[in-house]
Amino acid sequence: MEQVMEKLRKILELSKSGIAGEAENARRQLAMLCKKYGIDPEALTDDVKRGREIPYKGADERKIIAQICFVFGGVNEVRFNDERIYIEATDLQYANIEAALSVTTSSEAAARPMPTN
Repeated sequence: MEQVMEKLRKILELSKSGIAGEAENARRQLAMLCKKYGIDPEALTDDVKRGREIPYKGADERKIIAQICFVFGGVNEVRFNDERIYIEATDLQYANIEAALSVTTSSEAAARPMPTN
């Protein structure tokens, strides 16, 4: 069954990134195979990990983002260079990370003192 799931994931990726006719054919094939094997197409996206990049400024922000990736995203590995963090995450993991980052960012903005004239 894992081979079938892997094939369906590849077809799903093609349906998202293929050229017009190719993408449409992939969508039709995906629908047909999902029906044949009794698989919900939504279940396919839960396991597909993609490379993601998250920009940061400074070591403190990098540490915070890395912790968010581990805790809220369930990511096992974080790589980074001088300005970006690189992770492998599913759509759901990345959505959780983005949500946590948006809360952190808005909290930091609210905590900053207003400039005086």
